[in-house]
Amino acid sequence: MTDKTYKAALEAAKKELAALHSEVGDVRTRLDEITERLTNLRQSIAALSKLAGEEFDEEAALGLTDMIRQVLQEAGRSVNTQEIETMLESRGFNTRRYANLQASIITVVQRLTRQNQVAADGTIGNKTAYKWIGPKPQPVVKTIEIS
Repeated sequence: MTDKTYKAALEAAKKELAALHSEVGDVRTRLDEITERLTNLRQSIAALSKLAGEEFDEEAALGLTDMIRQVLQEAGRSVNTQEIETMLESRGFNTRRYANLQASIITVVQRLTRQNQVAADGTIGNKTAYKWIGPKPQPVVKTIEIS
């Protein structure tokens, strides 16, 4: 290979890198839009379910751990377990099915902390606050074959 070939490969790689950075930005923007829409739909469904006399149970499809993950990711700030409970309730989460929902939330948050998805972050109202630090989507790396 000659210097010219290497330079051409380098320029192609730089172009692709710039394009991928742009694409990641577009995907993040779209993800923010979808997350906001999901939040709005959950609130609408919870309110409409009450008006229609039906029970909205998103947790049945996702499970408590996944619901707490979503709440922490979407909060965008540190929250304590009481706030997590309030956020779950505002989504129509069926809190009546747990004899002690706070104990269940604390257990899940502690497990997520051990899994390095959540971290303690100070206190709010004399209660430990937690923030989402879990995995983020990994960028796609494409290999360029040079002949």
